[in-house]
Amino acid sequence: MSRKGKVRLAFLIAALAFATVPFGSMMAQAHEKTFKSNLTLNYDHGDASFNGHVRNAEVCKDVRPVDVHLDVPGSPVVGTEMTDHSGHGGPIPNTTGPSTYFSTVDAVDRGGYGDPVHCEAGVSNTVTVSG
Repeated sequence: MSRKGKVRLAFLIAALAFATVPFGSMMAQAHEKTFKSNLTLNYDHGDASFNGHVRNAEVCKDVRPVDVHLDVPGSPVVGTEMTDHSGHGGPIPNTTGPSTYFSTVDAVDRGGYGDPVHCEAGVSNTVTVSG
């Protein structure tokens, strides 16, 4: 390779290396945002069903599965419902009867490379259903 060809190759390599610097520094600036999931559980005696609400950032409310559990060892799931765009979920029919219940929502990651978001898992209050 001639001296002129080597100089061109060196400039090409330097230009490529320089072009990747802004992209790499933009990636380093992307910090994940974390939001708590405040979850509530309610019981409607009129139609014998559970409903609830996930309260947190808008990006964390939509399409989150909420599980209702019996508050006993092993916490079996007795019903599941997806939240809507405002974080509301339900109705989930009570097919188990009188007992104490709570609900959970799993953690989820949303957003892209420039705006990553982590929505934390949540556990609701307990609700006692009497006979």
